[in-house]
Amino acid sequence: MPPSLVTFNGSNYIFPIPAGNNLRLIQRINPNFGQIRSTDFAGHSSYHSLQANLVQRPAKGLSYQIAYTFSKAIDNGSNTAADNENLNTVGAPWAFCERCNRGPSDYDIPHSFVLNFQYDIPVFASVKSSAVANTVLGGWQVGGIYTRQSGGAYNVRITTDRAFTGSAIVGATQGGQRPNYLRNAPGCSPAEVTTGDISHLIRTSCFSFPAAGVLGNLGRDLFHMPVFRNLDFSVFKNQNLRGEKLKMQFRAEMFNILNNTNLSANTFANTFSGTGALQPTFGTPTAPTANQSRQIQFGLRLLF
Repeated sequence: MPPSLVTFNGSNYIFPIPAGNNLRLIQRINPNFGQIRSTDFAGHSSYHSLQANLVQRPAKGLSYQIAYTFSKAIDNGSNTAADNENLNTVGAPWAFCERCNRGPSDYDIPHSFVLNFQYDIPVFASVKSSAVANTVLGGWQVGGIYTRQSGGAYNVRITTDRAFTGSAIVGATQGGQRPNYLRNAPGCSPAEVTTGDISHLIRTSCFSFPAAGVLGNLGRDLFHMPVFRNLDFSVFKNQNLRGEKLKMQFRAEMFNILNNTNLSANTFANTFSGTGALQPTFGTPTAPTANQSRQIQFGLRLLF
């Protein structure tokens, strides 16, 4: 669709509807050519952040580190070569409008908090004086890493060329056309669209099917999955077998010990049918999750 034929009404781009809604009748920029596939390595991105880090060793055997990042990543496309580099990617809705796809990056995580610690459990002098007691009670370590951060950004799209752009990317894996976002409707601010209910994650009443020839006004990566939480925990037992020459370490490592379900950032394509009917599965998350379920492993190391 030539850009000269498109108008903007203040909220949506409006495309002239061809007679009989026939895409073949859309005026080409040069009617002497059919579809020409191309790859354009062009884009713009920016990243700004506030980073804070605290490291302390407040007591013998105890150390911990706290790191916090407040950031914003913005671009007009996060992929470099393929549509499937990020599960939450959506393509550009219109080749001539780079600013139509400008928004938070697919990997944008506004808040990230990480705490890690390690503690060598002390033993009393009376325990150390007994070889048997020291073997059983001495040499224990506990540690962990706790992560809490903003959920990944997700996108909502439609899979038909509702705007009559004539772009083949609409039918691709990560097509670029999206529904209308009813930002001013009750409960539809960007912070409220995500409900937190895994069964009905998205407030579907905040979206509508665009009229024919209208490009939906939903921006890119506006909404985020629920908060990501993960705690990894470990217990180590260090034991000398032959002084400093031979040591043994027993390891018990627990990943996602609280078994939190963290949803991965994704693109919801099961939104509206080609006729505008709301799909019953709209808003239901799909696999994979952002991290694994609780995993526990045991190990034994010999150090010599």
